[in-house]
Amino acid sequence: MHSPSNPPIPVPHGALNTTRMPLTSLRFSPLGLYHWRIWQGFFPEGGPNFFVNNAHRFRAADIAFFAAGMAYDGLHDHPQNQFHPFMKNLVMETKATDTSRSERKDLILELQRVLFDVVCGYYSSPFLSYKVNTGHLPRPLLGWYHYDS
Repeated sequence: MHSPSNPPIPVPHGALNTTRMPLTSLRFSPLGLYHWRIWQGFFPEGGPNFFVNNAHRFRAADIAFFAAGMAYDGLHDHPQNQFHPFMKNLVMETKATDTSRSERKDLILELQRVLFDVVCGYYSSPFLSYKVNTGHLPRPLLGWYHYDS
């Protein structure tokens, strides 16, 4: 059985050296997702290995929690060379080490998979062959967005 001190979830760099973050302090980042899941728990009453067997669904729900409401949050009037605060926070919290930059890259790929899952369910078309064109990203952040490096 997993416990909050040994969860079956990705543990980001430095997470075990922190106390549980207050809910009002959580932001979209590897550390924010980790603490969000700690707050929610692991649903042992769902049956043997319920959380472990559905970990990918819980992770997608955790990501969606932070993204919910962004389309209507009024934070879209920012300079064209910057991202929405959602992504800006991710960059700021994960720029310190190679490990945290790798976690950011992985989290962006997870976010992209959740987006594609939702779009696929809505459109049910070959839309998912779409590839991210880095030429449309804000110039100051292009360096961290390339997946090929």
